[in-house]
Amino acid sequence: MNLQKSFLLCFFMAGAQMAFAAANVADITGYWLGKLEVGATTLRVGFRIAQGPGGTLKATMDSLDQGARDIRVDTVTFEQNTLRIEVKSVNGVYSGSQLCSA
Repeated sequence: MNLQKSFLLCFFMAGAQMAFAAANVADITGYWLGKLEVGATTLRVGFRIAQGPGGTLKATMDSLDQGARDIRVDTVTFEQNTLRIEVKSVNGVYSGSQLCSA
């Protein structure tokens, strides 16, 4: 496994510090930034979330500090105030819940 995928895998295993607040699917769309701390290394990550056909969500992921852009996100859902993102290429899943409304 190359270094890029190794860091990304650690990101998903360790969890990212991301913040979001949304009342519905339309509000969750946009570019969301988070950071990953792996030992002494901090990496910035971004998720570009858009509404696709039929109201479904689609997304790509960027590992900004590693220069990796437009990494395919296989599944993205926002249900019951919980965002779930799955990236199979790095065996990773992010899940986060809304704590309060904006």
